[in-house]
Amino acid sequence: MTAWVGACSFNANSADGGPGGHHDARHDDSTGGSGSDGSDGSGSDGSGSDGSGSNGSGSGGSNSGFCYGSGFDVVVCFDSEPTNVIVTSVSRTINTDPGSKDCSQTSNASAAAYCVVAASTWTFAGNINAAGSRPLVLLAVGDFIFSGNIDVSSHGAGDQIGPGADPDGCNPGATAPGAGSRGGGFGGTFGSRGGNGGAGGVSGSAGGQAAPASAITAFRGGCPGGQGEPASSGTPAGHGGGAIDIIAGDIQFNGSIDASGAGGTGAGPSNRGGNGGGAGGMIMFDTKTLTFNAMSTSLVFANGGGGGGGSSGSGGSTGGPGHDPTTPTGGANGGGGAMGTAGGGNGGDGAAGAQNGQAAGNAGAAGNQAGGGGGGGAFGAIYVFGGASDHPGHVTVSPAVAN
Repeated sequence: MTAWVGACSFNANSADGGPGGHHDARHDDSTGGSGSDGSDGSGSDGSGSDGSGSNGSGSGGSNSGFCYGSGFDVVVCFDSEPTNVIVTSVSRTINTDPGSKDCSQTSNASAAAYCVVAASTWTFAGNINAAGSRPLVLLAVGDFIFSGNIDVSSHGAGDQIGPGADPDGCNPGATAPGAGSRGGGFGGTFGSRGGNGGAGGVSGSAGGQAAPASAITAFRGGCPGGQGEPASSGTPAGHGGGAIDIIAGDIQFNGSIDASGAGGTGAGPSNRGGNGGGAGGMIMFDTKTLTFNAMSTSLVFANGGGGGGGSSGSGGSTGGPGHDPTTPTGGANGGGGAMGTAGGGNGGDGAAGAQNGQAAGNAGAAGNQAGGGGGGGAFGAIYVFGGASDHPGHVTVSPAVAN
């Protein structure tokens, strides 16, 4: 848990010359066409090798037009600068799948990997709930002023899969529990390592082994947990958390952002391993100034889901579900193992930030002649790009900001 604490401030006199004297979110790309901020392509934002400003509209570079963003090469471009204004207190649900009408039309090929919701400025007082196959990008050319909650997390039992969660290439090196082991599934890995699944109590074989953590090199969601052994229909492992990038000249935020992974479901009846929890996803801020409300504490977190409990070897009892994270201050609890003389193992707790004493998801417990518990999901990642050097206001984050 990290607290950014300071006086509430807002820089309204930017040398970058954005709307109303504030910053703007334009991408600094020296290979665009003619800059709109100056004559003959030499605007105040600099001149590129083809005589272009950073928001040039020519064809000199691969990202031509009006382009925004910087973190992990997330750059979104438009043929013309967004001029629509979002001012609302109505909560909104966003579908990030390709072809969704919720997403703005972009002009560069790489931006097709994201659902971009763009405006000149945002003034939003309400909640945003997003799900779908692509990560979510919220863009304001100028000010992004938000009061409310943004939910890009995944929820247990598959009720919601966060935007961009469970990408291809997840969990390299993870191993599923062996056939006949009754072991629990591994927790998903992302910002840290997921927890291993608990051993089954019949054969004593190990549960699923989580993938090692590796460097994060792309904007994406978290990885899912693994299924317990033997798998049963209707009892999925936890999905990873979703991914969100807020790109703006200036961000003023009051509320919460949740990109956590989902808890794994408990094992079905008759001696089965619990399912692993999903890893937390990814939250990015790409801005010149990032300010949190000084009168209340905002919550920004991407924690791991709890592993599901193993089921008993007798009596047909099922394991309890792993919990979804609800706050930044601790990992989600694992589900309880089924009770009895041949009781299942408890699921492992999901991971919060390493500063909370949880550097990885927790392992599931071994079953007592029954199924082992699923491992807890790893925590995700939080980044700040764009030159914002401090973060005044009150905010609690988990895990710690990575850069």
